Amino acid sequence: MKNGIYKTKNGYFKTKTSYFTLKNGIFKIKLDDFINRLDMKKTKRSYKLLILATFAALFQTCVNPVEFDRRDEDDILVVDGRVNLNDSIQTLLLTRTGPLGRSARFPTETGATVTLIENDKTVGTYVEEEPGVYKIYHFKPQIGNSYHIDIQLQNGDHYTSLPETMPRPVFIESAYFTYNGDRTLTLFSSIKIPEQDDPPYLRWKIKHVYQRTDLACGFFDNTSTCYYETNRATDNQLVPLLDGGELKPGTVIEFSITDVPVIDTIFGEVTYFTVFQETLTPAAFQYWEKVNTLLSQTGSIFDAPPGQIRGNIYKTDDANALVLGLFYATSEEIAYVKTFPGDFAPLDLAPFCGVPGVPPTPFPYPECCYCPFGIPRPDYW
Repeated sequence: MKNGIYKTKNGYFKTKTSYFTLKNGIFKIKLDDFINRLDMKKTKRSYKLLILATFAALFQTCVNPVEFDRRDEDDILVVDGRVNLNDSIQTLLLTRTGPLGRSARFPTETGATVTLIENDKTVGTYVEEEPGVYKIYHFKPQIGNSYHIDIQLQNGDHYTSLPETMPRPVFIESAYFTYNGDRTLTLFSSIKIPEQDDPPYLRWKIKHVYQRTDLACGFFDNTSTCYYETNRATDNQLVPLLDGGELKPGTVIEFSITDVPVIDTIFGEVTYFTVFQETLTPAAFQYWEKVNTLLSQTGSIFDAPPGQIRGNIYKTDDANALVLGLFYATSEEIAYVKTFPGDFAPLDLAPFCGVPGVPPTPFPYPECCYCPFGIPRPDYW
């Protein structure tokens, strides 16, 4: 697994969250090595609950889901939200934990009154667009300002989040992939550590969409191009993170985000990776470090030992009441990486539906006659 490896040509560093090794003259950092070296003493206490928090469906365009299973009957509020410097639509998801299953199936928390506070002044009220999904439109956060939310549930329970200060963005110099011929590509984000007093804390997420051209299955049919989203780029549950606290300003980092298997059914035509790079606050970064620590201990998210990861949400009349999830401020940058079948030579990656006059055998009906379960053509295509 190469997730969490990055390389730098400007020197040798060792940070609190990263370990560097030298290979072929290039220094690399591997997240897995860091996790294996963590002092696990603090994580060995037994807790009542298994983690349920997941940030699986916060933003439809930037999901990199981390899933937890649950084995307890308690009903707990889960808060999943952020304010994004580079978006005028701010989204929040409220759910309740369920007896068992993935977070995507947790029951929603409807009818809540949620307000957004900027520098201790209320600047807007979220609108519930669909059950459990709350949004504020036409609001642009500002660098250096403080943000938190206030939540009033229908049953009278009152919650608030700790303030988050909007960080300065770290720009993506470039995003690209490498392919070494082993049917696996590696996605990279190239960044330059900025000249600023506060060190950057970064997190990456990936979205992968591929194209499929169907065939004319009837006399009056025309061919059409279909688009599908795949989660193969996000199969690795560890969250790609970078702590720039001990990296020198001006250092150029080539961060390895994830490995993706190259298979015919997806890479036989054009595909696009969307790379989402979030600059985090130190508190949000520590939260995701805790998620990685838990996942790395177990080998399987469904075999996780009893535990809890508390975020920054609290019940106002009972600070000890457990609330799961996180509300955070982030500056998100986006880049796109395009692939063609020829990028993976000598692999012979044929289109899934073949070409006109040469259909595949057996013929994949109905997938190659129309677009079942496809998504609209992305704007960046």
